[in-house]
Amino acid sequence: PQLSAEIQGIITPFRASVIDISKESIAIQVTGKPEKVDALITLLRPYGIKEIARTGITAFLRGHQPEVMELESFSV
Repeated sequence: PQLSAEIQGIITPFRASVIDISKESIAIQVTGKPEKVDALITLLRPYGIKEIARTGITAFLRGHQPEVMELESFSV
């Protein structure tokens, strides 16, 4: 549907991904700094966010460099 294409166009620059889709909702996952996550939420809010789940800051090693990421998953 057109709505899915619009949302895909918004989430692509944020390197977010669709992790589930149904007739009534799309679940999206994004990782990154809080500012990035907040910016994506702001852009998606007009589409109607039903739920947001944030894990907060999670650290894990990637190669030899530690990375700090925030995981965001929500339905629009």
